[in-house]
Amino acid sequence: MIFTDSHCHLTMSDADGSLTFEVTDDGVGFDTSVTGCGTGLQGMEDRLDAGGGSLEVRSTPDHGTTVAGRVFGLQGRT
Repeated sequence: MIFTDSHCHLTMSDADGSLTFEVTDDGVGFDTSVTGCGTGLQGMEDRLDAGGGSLEVRSTPDHGTTVAGRVFGLQGRT
């Protein structure tokens, strides 16, 4: 495996008691139809799903990866 310099971008927003986030990188990416999410991404998806949230992973070989999600029920938390 060859590692190259890559960059990532994080966006977060809150509205109506939910938090949305998106992390995008310009790394090597992977084919989501061939490569599974692995235990790390699967664990994130399981935790968000248990709380009524969601997680989406988009990736394309040679074009980076995006992990986006939403968490609900944050009203009144600081």
